[in-house]
Amino acid sequence: MGILLRIFTLCLLFFPMHARAGTLTFDQIDCAGDTLIPFNIKEFGVTWSEYNYYSYGWCSQSLLLGDDGWSSSNTITGNDFSVQAFDWVGDTDVTDPKLPFLTAEGYRYGTLVAVDVIFVGDLTISDFGGRGEGTRTLSNFVGLDEFSITMNQTLDGQTPACLVAVTSGYQCGLVEIDNIVVNAVPVPASLPLLLGAIGLLWGGARRRPRPVG
Repeated sequence: MGILLRIFTLCLLFFPMHARAGTLTFDQIDCAGDTLIPFNIKEFGVTWSEYNYYSYGWCSQSLLLGDDGWSSSNTITGNDFSVQAFDWVGDTDVTDPKLPFLTAEGYRYGTLVAVDVIFVGDLTISDFGGRGEGTRTLSNFVGLDEFSITMNQTLDGQTPACLVAVTSGYQCGLVEIDNIVVNAVPVPASLPLLLGAIGLLWGGARRRPRPVG
């Protein structure tokens, strides 16, 4: 076991795997020009993309979800990361409090492992729809390789409640997502080689002949 302890110590010295925590503020979004060119930003161990942040002369340094020029969902990818919280502000023409307004989903190896839903009833509802904002705290979005947020009330998906509430054929709702708090554990590229070396050394140690006497 002594040789394994020494190898493990070397791993910590030369291949540290420190957690990379941070807040995605989306300040890299450039509102100076009218462009729909897609781009990907990698920070804090995750990758996010936003390709339709500027539409109809309006831009925001946040993830825009909704109709009328914006996407209805956005996905963040990485390796073994967690999401602790995010800020949101939005509105909808739908007034049924039981309907989902915003859905957050966490996936691990293609399997859904965590879900959090903000309902229309969580907004302030009037005769004209609902509007709300806040910070959503997540507790079980850990060990993820994909995190997605979806605006549920959109005409793009032909949502029945939107078709009833909106007769103009345009957007039924809009959400801005900002300040997503993430924590990722990066895996060094040389880790597989290191694990292979450990296996070889461990196998050699087990086959070493013991002294007679």
